[in-house]
Amino acid sequence: MPLKERSLNMYLVDTNILLTADINKLVQQHDKLGLAAEVVDELDNFKNEDGDRGYAARRALRGVEANSEHFEFLTKDSAFYCTYNPKNTYVDNILLSYNMPIMTNDLGLRLKAKHI
Repeated sequence: MPLKERSLNMYLVDTNILLTADINKLVQQHDKLGLAAEVVDELDNFKNEDGDRGYAARRALRGVEANSEHFEFLTKDSAFYCTYNPKNTYVDNILLSYNMPIMTNDLGLRLKAKHI
């Protein structure tokens, strides 16, 4: 893929992207992707479900593991983390605490990210 078609910025990937995207194609389009521990936790919680979401979570976890060199694993100790409210455990709000653009299909999260 030509360099001009690749993203040189790191994006924080929301759970819904990993549940719906082809991870191999995703890592071909982006040099590095941020992956918050809370997103891995959500996938881990979904993986035991019956049905499409459980299957998608298992597929996503396998895809991340197979492409782990393309992911920057982030925690609240990360240099990208800028705020923390210990009472806030809602994953979308935790993702907003990272100082990087968020890749998401979640309209509510996109609206918050745009206006905060």
